[in-house]
Amino acid sequence: MKTIDIKVNLLRKGLSFRAVARKIGVSHNAVALVANHKLVSRRIMEAIAAALGLDVLTVFPELEGHQTRKRCQTS
Repeated sequence: MKTIDIKVNLLRKGLSFRAVARKIGVSHNAVALVANHKLVSRRIMEAIAAALGLDVLTVFPELEGHQTRKRCQTS
């Protein structure tokens, strides 16, 4: 999804990059960088997709096939 589409769809839902940022505790700049496809952050991508009510791969298809880091579990 293009940056403008992300922004327009957020605005239609009464949201902004700042609102998404506040919800997950990051800067609005970080959200804007991710929306502009200049920064990769799975957490922020998931927050943007959730705010839009869409699957993360619908919003950020470039993630298709990318491996995500898994957290190690300790006993």
